[in-house]
Formats: sequence, C-alpha cells, structure tokens
Amino acid sequence: MRHVVVRVSATDDQTPANELGYRLVIRGRGLMMRVGEEALHPSDDGTFAFPYKDTLDLEIDVQAVDRNGNVGPLTTIIVDTATAEAHLQW
Repeated sequence: MRHVVVRVSATDDQTPANELGYRLVIRGRGLMMRVGEEALHPSDDGTFAFPYKDTLDLEIDVQAVDRNGNVGPLTTIIVDTATAEAHLQW
C-alpha cells in the first residue's frame, strides 16, 4: 500500500499551533478514504496520510482553522503519482 503524506503547519495569534485544526477538501480518484470539510487534526508529527492503490491524480485543498472557527487562506496541493510530482498553488 502506498501513501501520500501531507505535512501541515500554521500559526495564529490566539491559538497555539498544536491546537489548530485543518479543513481538507480532496478532489480526484484513487483514494481509499474520503475526507470531509470539517476541521481535522494531524498526527503528532504534523502529517495527514492518504492511502491509495495504483496511481493517484488529485487536488488537496488545505486551510488552517483556529479554535474560534476562523479559516485561514487556501493552499491547493496538486498530486500526480504517475509522474511523481506535487505542486502547490496559493
């Protein structure tokens, strides 16, 4: 099984970094799990891992969410495992 690993980090003037959540919206095929738009918390090493089979071609939108529900700017990660490339769009 293969995984796409996304490492996230953000800062906020009121919420400590370890209390920030993240909104993840995934568009594409090949994932074996679905992530909704609610704020999620990364693993202890600051990552989200997405398992897949074969190849994967998708976009992952990431936004930090502070404890008051304020949403930060959008970053889009474009993943294409067929070419082993990932690109960021702000």
